[in-house]
Amino acid sequence: MFSYLSTFLSFVALVLLMAADAQAQPSPGSDHAEFRFVHQYDAFQPGTIHVAGLHIDIEEGWHVYWKNPGDSGMPVRLMWLQFGGIEWPYPATFREGHLVTYGYKDETVLFVPFYIDENTEPGTYSTEVRVEFLICKEICLPGFETLTHEIVVDKS
Repeated sequence: MFSYLSTFLSFVALVLLMAADAQAQPSPGSDHAEFRFVHQYDAFQPGTIHVAGLHIDIEEGWHVYWKNPGDSGMPVRLMWLQFGGIEWPYPATFREGHLVTYGYKDETVLFVPFYIDENTEPGTYSTEVRVEFLICKEICLPGFETLTHEIVVDKS
């Protein structure tokens, strides 16, 4: 059963782990979720808005949090300047003792719109995104991943 003290200690541990060494891999939560980017097109046109998806495959019994996590938790965050805000799918409700939280179990896709400038030259561009998350079962573990993804820009 969750208590305020255990929730507080989880957040303290999260802050300390993320501040200590941002490049340390693997993160404690990385063993319980897999992340990958998905999109519909092989090539993107300059001067248009596109949508990529962050597919999250979550180990059975674990969950990650929605944009408004509820009584405790932390939403999935993307550190990628070229992208817009996350378009969040409707979450599930988790009840743990007296706490109510919102998030995702099993798997989900978070949709992220992005714009390719009209002056972008054709070619293949490698992009990098840092994903930060909190994943919980009976305890909560902080997680962070750095994903690299190639985007092909084609003016034809």
